[in-house]
Amino acid sequence: MTLKTIKFCNMRTLFLLCFLLLITSTACKKEDDSSHTYTSQVILNNLPPIMGGYLDSDGSLITFSLPLLGDDELHSNVVLSAKIQKIDQSGSKSVIFDFGERNFSSSSWIYDTFAGNSAWIPDDARVNLVSKSDGDIYFSYNHESKISLIHNNSITDLNSIEQVVSMTSNGNDGIFAITAPCYMGDFPYKLKSPPIIYEIDSQNNESIYFTFPENSFFNINCGYGGFASALYPIDILIDMVVDSNNNLLVSFGYDNVIYKIDQSKELTTIVDNIHCPASITVDNSDKLFVISAPEFAQDDQGHFNLTKPVEVWTFNNSDPTCIFSGETRIAGGCFTDAMINGVFNINRANYNISINSLNEIILEDPLLGQVVRIR
Repeated sequence: MTLKTIKFCNMRTLFLLCFLLLITSTACKKEDDSSHTYTSQVILNNLPPIMGGYLDSDGSLITFSLPLLGDDELHSNVVLSAKIQKIDQSGSKSVIFDFGERNFSSSSWIYDTFAGNSAWIPDDARVNLVSKSDGDIYFSYNHESKISLIHNNSITDLNSIEQVVSMTSNGNDGIFAITAPCYMGDFPYKLKSPPIIYEIDSQNNESIYFTFPENSFFNINCGYGGFASALYPIDILIDMVVDSNNNLLVSFGYDNVIYKIDQSKELTTIVDNIHCPASITVDNSDKLFVISAPEFAQDDQGHFNLTKPVEVWTFNNSDPTCIFSGETRIAGGCFTDAMINGVFNINRANYNISINSLNEIILEDPLLGQVVRIR
């Protein structure tokens, strides 16, 4: 393990360490579904960290890649620009939108080699993309208080919503968008407002769809940033998907739980037996697929060692089956206890999963800079 240097904002409440770990693949803890043997193939690698994508009508991945930044004091110099790219099933890529000199920096950076370049990346940026039927793209960035629309190579601000951390299609050419919980006061901080799910319809009208209970508790990673009157988690893993019955499924990674919000706005827990569900999707028959983030334990010397790699699981009647176990290279981050004492998560595990009409799973790996197809 090699210790590197990480810069961070003095608003952080937890000290961030930067580690370089090489982790090899291992088997899943349960045998694969005997009715189907899944195989995996890397479609494209050597990308900057990618995140927040979706599949378009022809099955191509539309994804966002972080910028690579220079070695100036605040890392404002862009070495390789952030982009929205289309990656087809053969691995060919084309640029849909180039963010130019926009650096997506907020409070911390990590240095390593990405896409053949030794550079810094913004450590806590979270971007999500959702498509419209006319080809326009909804865009959210967690350090902005708005949702934007990308159309004909231009970007327009639509709605003012604070700290959007995940979006998904509502099935009617609009979106659901969920915010991070907000805290206030001195440590231990008090919950000011729980996550709120907004619905934005096809005409960009905004309404509150669901608010999580005020007595909810949310695990986070890496501490908080902001001001005493409004503190937001530096790192939080939330994902959403809508099934064929218009139920909204919501995963909270660091809480090890997946909820269902039905059309009557009733909240129920549907999965609570998987480690750190970082991203979720459903297939044509509403079978649930879940990315389980890597798991770590700390030894007597303070080193963090892998105890479980990134995995993809399916759920049939709440019975989980592991179908993919990956290889992960993690460069930098902070480790924080999850709900289980002694079990640690690393930030930047914002994997994303999508599924096409052939029930092929497309995995965006931000740590390896890879696109993987599982089928």
